[in-house]
Amino acid sequence: MDASIIAVWGRSGVGKSTLAVNLACALADTRCVGLISSNLQYGHLQSFCGQTIENGKGLLNALENPAHTKEYFWKAASNGLLENVFLLTVPNEYTGLQADCVSMEAVEVVLDHARALFDVIIVDASEDVTNPVSGVALTQARQVVVVHRPSVASGLWFRSMGDFIFQLHLKKYHTFTYETKLTTSHNISPQTFKSGYGFAATLSNSISTRQTGNQGCGSWGNSRANTKIPSPPGKAQVKLGWTVTNRLGTQSSTVDLNLLSRTATQSKFEPRPNPISEINSKLIFTDVALAGTKQNPKEHQFIISIVGGGVNGVPFCKEITDKITINGNMYEDDATGAN
Repeated sequence: MDASIIAVWGRSGVGKSTLAVNLACALADTRCVGLISSNLQYGHLQSFCGQTIENGKGLLNALENPAHTKEYFWKAASNGLLENVFLLTVPNEYTGLQADCVSMEAVEVVLDHARALFDVIIVDASEDVTNPVSGVALTQARQVVVVHRPSVASGLWFRSMGDFIFQLHLKKYHTFTYETKLTTSHNISPQTFKSGYGFAATLSNSISTRQTGNQGCGSWGNSRANTKIPSPPGKAQVKLGWTVTNRLGTQSSTVDLNLLSRTATQSKFEPRPNPISEINSKLIFTDVALAGTKQNPKEHQFIISIVGGGVNGVPFCKEITDKITINGNMYEDDATGAN
């Protein structure tokens, strides 16, 4: 999942929390919703759901152990309208003195983990613009719902926040740009031999990702990890300029390589057992008619094609050109050369 964030924001006492809970309830009919409180002084969202958040659970523990964020969300209800809503707030028995060390960087990491857990994240934001949970939520939010009631104080707050909204660039989406680089290495063995024999082709791929752009956020966004994870290529072929036919069958001019191993960042390939080999050798064979002699060796090019993997439906696509050198044919040898 890659959840969108909705921040519910406004002056204290206008009904932000009530709206946030009701919005979560409405969306939970068809989606899994994470509901996060920005209140670092006392837990209150759980009271809307009749829940008690125990010490050792909740928001601050998630901020201290962001890799285990999932463990600190609390199910709002076992059935009914709130069954698909999960709370992240401070415990009921709690002292606000523990919140002194909360940083925006820690909140950002927690939100990144939460985005992978839910379809939608709703943040009950604080009117205090220095609140780190609100600050990050407002800058990352796809939508900001501003709540205010018809009163002088609420109107003054809303007007004073106009410049703040503009400074946060809330009128446009924040754009983080990442570059994933595909690095390949391959080995051809042997590279010089007589026609009719075969060669082995092994291939290794690795990918690395880095952030190249950060539009609409402050410098804290420079350390934001990518939420869409690329994968290395999963297919490779060798495209030849010849075919080979013997009594066992035909080797096509396009030979698929076997995926030997694949991790989150690497993939490795080698030839499959060749059906035109008497002993299923893992080789790519050459046509005995390929030109080249000992006195006048000839080079023959081929292409290694690498595809697949990638991110967001866009696969990697890369071609490597290499060559072998033919310096005779296998009939010049005592053995038949059929392997």
